[in-house]
Amino acid sequence: MVTAPRDMQQKDLRPLPELIRRQDGANDEPGKWRIDTCVAERGAPRTAVLHRHMVAPVQDYELDRVIRAHEMMHAKVSPGDRQPWIDRGIATGRALVCAEEARVNFLIEKAGFDTNFLKDGTELSAGERIAERGDWAEAVYFMACVSGTGGMNRYLTGIRRHKRAWGPRLRQIHQLVQKELQRIWREEGGDELGSTRIATDSSVDPAGELITGFFHTEAIAEYLDRLADPQNSEDEDKEPEDSDPRGGDVVGTTRPSGEPPLSKRSLDGQRPLRRSEAGSWAQLNVKHQNLTRHVPGGLGKRRIASNSGRNPRRTTRMITDPHKRIFDRKISGDGGVVLIDHSGSMDLSEKDVLEIMEAAPGCTVACYCTHKWDRNGRPNLWVLGAGGRMTTTIPRSRGGNGVDHPALVWAIEQKQRRNEPVIWVTDGGVMGPGQSYKHQLAMQCIKTVQRSDVLIRNSVKNAVELLADLARRKQVKQRWPSNFRITYWRVTGKRLAA
Repeated sequence: MVTAPRDMQQKDLRPLPELIRRQDGANDEPGKWRIDTCVAERGAPRTAVLHRHMVAPVQDYELDRVIRAHEMMHAKVSPGDRQPWIDRGIATGRALVCAEEARVNFLIEKAGFDTNFLKDGTELSAGERIAERGDWAEAVYFMACVSGTGGMNRYLTGIRRHKRAWGPRLRQIHQLVQKELQRIWREEGGDELGSTRIATDSSVDPAGELITGFFHTEAIAEYLDRLADPQNSEDEDKEPEDSDPRGGDVVGTTRPSGEPPLSKRSLDGQRPLRRSEAGSWAQLNVKHQNLTRHVPGGLGKRRIASNSGRNPRRTTRMITDPHKRIFDRKISGDGGVVLIDHSGSMDLSEKDVLEIMEAAPGCTVACYCTHKWDRNGRPNLWVLGAGGRMTTTIPRSRGGNGVDHPALVWAIEQKQRRNEPVIWVTDGGVMGPGQSYKHQLAMQCIKTVQRSDVLIRNSVKNAVELLADLARRKQVKQRWPSNFRITYWRVTGKRLAA
């Protein structure tokens, strides 16, 4: 009898995800998983916990074995549905996918599998393609996918063929991601890193559907987004004149062509947020107040009476108008959106709203606040003025913030024209409902302000002055609250630029 060599014997080694039990009960329902086979190449294997479907290679090779372990670990620790995490808005979907790959690879290595076998030869060409088109963001995300695997060095070789200076920085990102995973493993334990226990803190997970282990993935994903965004990763090549985070702003110098968007020193100052720094926002509920009072002004150009000009179009005013304004003058309303923090630390009156709308004809004015015991459905953002009309009833403050970032996103979406300003009146004390100040939520607000060119002022009076300066086309500067400056300094090691 002749026996075929081992490498010619095609054993069918199918994974058994039915054996896995999770603390969130996602795999407790009776019924088999559907297992489909695939080649051992990047992008082919996948696991859908929600649909109990796994695609994995089943041959008796070491690479296939490690890939099966990788997919089984997804079935054990990954959330069944990532959409609630995407809806939180802390990190992008792409960053969450890549950070989860890094976490799963780390966990299977701790389980005794050799992740050096996780390479299929496509890493080199992937690095070349990404570097050739100069896609720094994808270079960072893909680095997380191959972090801790045998394909990392080949990926960096491909990167260096077109962007030589990117290689050391991407390797440093890999080291920092692995360092953070090691810190969590050492300080909180492997059970915490891979936990599928539902978060019991209602301030972080009001809906009771988020698993605790994935909070670490979310924190690393936010870190990747920060490094991938050239605007948020903009580096200062000069030494700061003042190291106090409450001090003035420093403007960076121009970076040579081909250099990565952040220097080694800048990357050393960055750090992922901790799970203890996580928070959540309340659901935004918008209410339009009765806009019963007319405020002169509107968007676009319009004519008003004037006492100087060429053609006297309003001759009847010679008798009725003490100022003899018989001419026409064209004015334009720039519009805009003014969002006001109406929590206990900020005051607001009908006079304030009137002054804002007179300073920016046609603008939209809204305020927001919550109470820690508010339930979903109760209004927490009120439209006080729009289209030249305003309310005479200002809602009472309920003491808390709760919806700072959802309200900020809403305000940005209200812009009717691209060049309309968005002004946020806040002292920077952003908080979720019933929570203390969280660096994670503050960083989310900071990045949205940077991305959408929102201007911040700490009082209605300063906002009115800002609107007047904008109407006169004066150059204005950002005024970051001290809370934001300190958070940004602690998380990124850099200062917020005006």
